[in-house]
Amino acid sequence: MNVFRLEELTAWSDFSIRDQTHASRQLEPHRHEYLQIQLNLLGETRHWLNGVSLPVGPGTLSFVAPYRVHLIPHAPGGRYLVINVTHRFLRPDLQLDALDLDDVSLEIAPELAPFVYQDDVHFELSGARLDEAHQLCRQMALENQSRTLCSVSRIRSLLTLLLLSAVAPYEARLAELQKRQVHVTRRRQWLQRVIVFMRENLHRQIFLADAAQAAHLSPTYLSNVLKKETGKTFIEMLTERRMEKARELLLCTSIRMTEIAEAVGFEDEAYFARRFKQRYGKTPTEMRSALFSR
Repeated sequence: MNVFRLEELTAWSDFSIRDQTHASRQLEPHRHEYLQIQLNLLGETRHWLNGVSLPVGPGTLSFVAPYRVHLIPHAPGGRYLVINVTHRFLRPDLQLDALDLDDVSLEIAPELAPFVYQDDVHFELSGARLDEAHQLCRQMALENQSRTLCSVSRIRSLLTLLLLSAVAPYEARLAELQKRQVHVTRRRQWLQRVIVFMRENLHRQIFLADAAQAAHLSPTYLSNVLKKETGKTFIEMLTERRMEKARELLLCTSIRMTEIAEAVGFEDEAYFARRFKQRYGKTPTEMRSALFSR
């Protein structure tokens, strides 16, 4: 799956804004290292984000955080604007990794709220608010065409106004979501998907990319979720679950060691025995012998 970098799309490595005549049309789910905002002006479609389908109509603002898997298949004849921006351009004062934006308090950075809660709030503008948003985009595009000393600050200010205008109608809802720590709940739901995927596939070789696909996340984002929620890497979690299942089979069944090794994804029985001993301090044979000698 493609991971897009901003410098691949524009002369500037921090910000770009394009309309439908210049925006690249992506036909497959993808992810990018930067923040993305799409303002839909005409036409109806769907936004596929992390396996969830969200409606897109005139006035819809779609937000995509870094490394989130998504796709917006634009309608024929549709009109829209696409803004790509790095989080450091938007908030240079926040010393954060792109993967940690959902940990920032809304009181500190309310303009980041749409990227954190895109799954939970349908951001839509109409009437004067939509006209204002369109005008802000025109001003940003004009300023970005030929940057001067003050251009970055002007673009940042205009972009902040656009984001805050999106947030304003939903302030109460966003505050409630933050209070309920919905972003934490969502991470735990993703974690549960991964655990189920591991449990159902312990018998075969699986990789981070496989689990990420099952959870509708990018591998990079999933690695970050696992670290935050468990303090472990994917390999550490997978090995732990393989060993737990092996111990269960060892103590509760009479199947042979070779079959146990295969049942938890090890083709090499000797390697399986070494990993088992690292985990439990005894080889599988020693553990089973101790059980029957009681």
